[in-house]
Amino acid sequence: MLVPQPSLERAPLLRLFGNLAPRVAAFLRCRPSLAQKLIFAPPEAIHAVAAFLHHGSASHLSEAELAEVIDTTDPRKLLLITFPEIPPTFFGALRCSGGCACEPQVYLRAARLSVGPFSSAFLGGDPLLISRLAYFEALTNADPIVTAMHLGLPESASIVGDASNVLRLLRAHGVAMLDDITVPISSGRRGALRYLLRHVDNVSAPPLPFIVPAPYVQIGTIGALRRAGQIYKNCVCSNWNGPRYWLDLAKGVDIFIVCDDPKFIACLHRLADDHYIMGEIAGPSNSSIDEAVQSTFVDALRHAGAKIFDEDPARSLTRLLERLGRVSKSAEPECEFGDNYLAA
Repeated sequence: MLVPQPSLERAPLLRLFGNLAPRVAAFLRCRPSLAQKLIFAPPEAIHAVAAFLHHGSASHLSEAELAEVIDTTDPRKLLLITFPEIPPTFFGALRCSGGCACEPQVYLRAARLSVGPFSSAFLGGDPLLISRLAYFEALTNADPIVTAMHLGLPESASIVGDASNVLRLLRAHGVAMLDDITVPISSGRRGALRYLLRHVDNVSAPPLPFIVPAPYVQIGTIGALRRAGQIYKNCVCSNWNGPRYWLDLAKGVDIFIVCDDPKFIACLHRLADDHYIMGEIAGPSNSSIDEAVQSTFVDALRHAGAKIFDEDPARSLTRLLERLGRVSKSAEPECEFGDNYLAA
């Protein structure tokens, strides 16, 4: 007599096992009594069975033998057979994971993290949640300072990556941080951000090949630039545009200079080793600056040895291409980056 094949679409129990459903259906046909056990099984037992079927050394067993092993073996023991190194608390943590089986790699990732340096925190929540797996994996490979402050951070892999990236930049600029790596847990995410910004503020601009003459003053650090942005009420201190200016100061791409009388902040763009062009110049709240004041400022810098272009060479190149090349815009090749480019 042929045993009818169960329909996966009409078998709620099999749907719990996802792509393992055909294997589960096969050993349930051999041992129908096992179905009742699985129906009433808690989430952690379902995951233990799924992990065993995915990764347990049971490939040599027949369907009947496999059914007997699952029916007669405690789910905790099945899990330990599959992952011998995991702590006993791993099984209990699985009760937070819902009752549906996961993909094979999820169980492998969770087992690795359960014996890692953050196992206690990891097993304090859902160990099979993809976002938590990504977070603790990122934390395992993060900068040591990020790992020291992790209890004050949200469980976000992207935040761990961004914080590590900023710390990598700080180390590249020689900022000393190792004497201050403790961020109190109670200070939370704001405390972590204050810690990072405090050290970002210490990043200095590279030295200039000329001395900025009085009454003008060069802004020498990111912290001084952020404070100037607050004083002048412009985007130099904003969360969105500010970091670009801060890092350009650190790279020496932009040189920021302030003056108290008349009050303005100016930015020089570095075009070559010691050649610059005047970028933005504005007073408080981006108020305009008189042309005579600008001219006096540029003349003072030139007298101090700064080599400043009267106009951006990029504009000169553009005009030469247009006037001497006589190529209409419609005839130019399209650039994959969205702008026209110079072709050899």
